[in-house]
Amino acid sequence: MKKIFGLLSILILFITVCKQPNKPQKVRDVTDYFNSMPNSYGKQTVYEKNGEWFHESEKSNIINKVTVDLGKGYIHIYGYPGFSASKHVQVRLFFGEKNEPFLAYFHYSDGNNSFILYKIDDDEYLDVTSSAIPEIDYKVLFNENYDIKKFLTILKSNDLSLERLIEKYSVYDTSQNGALIYVSINFEFISEFDNLRQLYAKEMDEFFNNIKYKHYVLEWNSRVEKFKATNFNNDKYEYYH
Repeated sequence: MKKIFGLLSILILFITVCKQPNKPQKVRDVTDYFNSMPNSYGKQTVYEKNGEWFHESEKSNIINKVTVDLGKGYIHIYGYPGFSASKHVQVRLFFGEKNEPFLAYFHYSDGNNSFILYKIDDDEYLDVTSSAIPEIDYKVLFNENYDIKKFLTILKSNDLSLERLIEKYSVYDTSQNGALIYVSINFEFISEFDNLRQLYAKEMDEFFNNIKYKHYVLEWNSRVEKFKATNFNNDKYEYYH
């Protein structure tokens, strides 16, 4: 009888455990995707403690406070590891038509800026920057009557490329609401121009005097999973650190 009672108890316990609802899986947010992102600066972790957000790097003993907006899918890290406090990172989460996550990662580093867009498939991070970010015809940034060919020749003779310089000195502000990234091109900060100014003062002045636009907007289209360049403008726009 005791054996039967024991077996019944085990059976009841088994049925009770099986009937318990599965614990719902945590919905991954922007911090989860960032913490799993491949990073040349080593493992990076953003975490919450006592209502505040912090960033920690495996290559640094420094713990920084960071700005996190889970609703907007946004992270702003100040003073990234290995750099001074003026260097920082912005991260923004976008979604495709079928709710596939895309992570935009901008690293601001005084003339060596970098922007990457990852498509996340399970735990695999695919760099889709070249296919999802449109190539800009940079002639649109200058006055129509400006013949830029001579200046491009000067750059080429000095092993420089206007496209590469613009890429290095562009700032991507991902902090906006909606599906927008604001891009500013810091022509004035291009240090490679310093030596050129001594040799080609006239051509440099012509170049700067014919800059028409310094800003544009990248607008996310979830249906095609790409950005569109739009709203070229020269409004005063500040990148807020």
